[in-house]
Amino acid sequence: MPANFKDVTIGDNQYRIGLLKAADGGWIFSTFVKRYRAYKEAHPESESQNETVAAPIDPEVGFAVTAAFLVEQLGRGELSEVQALCLSVCGRYDSRLGSPIAKPILFADGRYAIPELEFDAPTVLELTKQCIAFNISPFFPAAGLNMNQNPALDSSQPSTQV
Repeated sequence: MPANFKDVTIGDNQYRIGLLKAADGGWIFSTFVKRYRAYKEAHPESESQNETVAAPIDPEVGFAVTAAFLVEQLGRGELSEVQALCLSVCGRYDSRLGSPIAKPILFADGRYAIPELEFDAPTVLELTKQCIAFNISPFFPAAGLNMNQNPALDSSQPSTQV
């Protein structure tokens, strides 16, 4: 079973990334798979470039690249929805108190609990990518393999998702 959280440093602050609810994580993963397949169909020349990469990639790097790819493919509405889901499971440690408890980024109603983050696009985007990467990792049991070897991303196979 994967860890329930991951601690990351962004800028001068420590953050805690948590697990999304299963339905939310599954929706983000299936959105990624759909976007990746559409991208491969629209760019068949990229497939021949991927075949030259034989060395396994570090899973952390692979998940970060996957998260960045997904974020780049989302429209404004979807990005807002994904960002809200991700930020709802993230918190920031209070370095002044040395507390092991991370203060939530968002209140339950969607308002920012840490007001300065509402206008800190680089940090919010990085938190979103880190959260996506952390939460999609359980979908890739063969992490580190070339993406073309992962059945979840093989566009030649019919989707098993509903």
